Amino acid sequence: MTFVSDDDWYSVYGEGGSGKERDCITNIPKWMKFALVAIYYSRQGRYTWINESCVPYEQAWNHLSGLPFDILVAVKVQDIESVMSIFLHLSQWFPCRIVNYPYKKQSIEVTLKEFIKFDDDFYTRISEHRWYDTSNGLCMGKDGKYYSDLISVKYGFQYYWGNDVEGLIRYMEEKYPDRIRLGEVHEIYNTFTLAKALGLEEGSVIGLMYWDCKRCREAALKAGKISDQEYGEISADERQGEEYKDYVYFRDTFQFISHLTAAPDPVSSRKLPVLMVDKNYDGTYMIHGTLTVKYPKFEECISDVVEGRSPDRERILLVVDVEEQLRSAGDVDEAVYGFRLLQDSLEIFDRYEAVQLFGQALKEAYTSGACTIK
Repeated sequence: MTFVSDDDWYSVYGEGGSGKERDCITNIPKWMKFALVAIYYSRQGRYTWINESCVPYEQAWNHLSGLPFDILVAVKVQDIESVMSIFLHLSQWFPCRIVNYPYKKQSIEVTLKEFIKFDDDFYTRISEHRWYDTSNGLCMGKDGKYYSDLISVKYGFQYYWGNDVEGLIRYMEEKYPDRIRLGEVHEIYNTFTLAKALGLEEGSVIGLMYWDCKRCREAALKAGKISDQEYGEISADERQGEEYKDYVYFRDTFQFISHLTAAPDPVSSRKLPVLMVDKNYDGTYMIHGTLTVKYPKFEECISDVVEGRSPDRERILLVVDVEEQLRSAGDVDEAVYGFRLLQDSLEIFDRYEAVQLFGQALKEAYTSGACTIK
């Protein structure tokens, strides 16, 4: 592409079906406009914003990389993952430098390469562990300079909510203030009555496998494996088994306390992050998280949460319907429900109350002076 003349900066020649064709500069592709803007400002030592919507094609980078000066672009932290994913397929983009790479409360210059082979004696890892911060994948070359690669940079700049506890607390306090309550839902179930309320045809919410459940015993009766009398009896040995004890415990002792007015809608994400605060009875706290199974049903989340009960702590959990991890504090708006887990009970909260409860627990833990973040 070339300008028609030095006197006409509004018309360009482009390659058309019949060779060079004259066209208005406003009709050229967006990636080409970006390249021209980047050239113009780079020659002045100024940076041009870039995001996933305006990454030039490889053909453009072939030309840009051949210029006798550096092309200067700026990327917002929240856009790094998407931009780097596109650049991973552009062979002409390397090498480049990040001139203000944040590391240990300072700004360093890092040379970015496509891949780094650590079997090469030239590079030394800054850390042997995968830390959830910008030290991820960072290494030192024998020339005394810092290096990294595309994949490491993408992960190093991802949003990790454990690194932004103060931001989360502030967001939840601003967006989820106390509301005037006109009533309260407070229904108590055991694992079988909750399953029935959720419309599950048989069994229990936590998947108890004890053979005394109606379905199993009826199947055994129909198959002729037990008699009518045996169908109605439970032996002394069976009563001493752990399975039967679990069955009785979840039937008679463990309570599910629901504050929901309706069962939650199905989730849309594959694996949901679960944010947790443990309030240990020894006065310490732990802030941590995990992931659900793929496309979890409500009863599957409940079952997994109950497995974490302990006589040593209270656990507050928030389930967020995003893909595997939060991208910002604002993602808590996608919460679907939350829980308060004690040794013998599980309270279930709707989205608003769940975010409130989790925010309060998070603040209590973070300001306690006795908190571990994992």
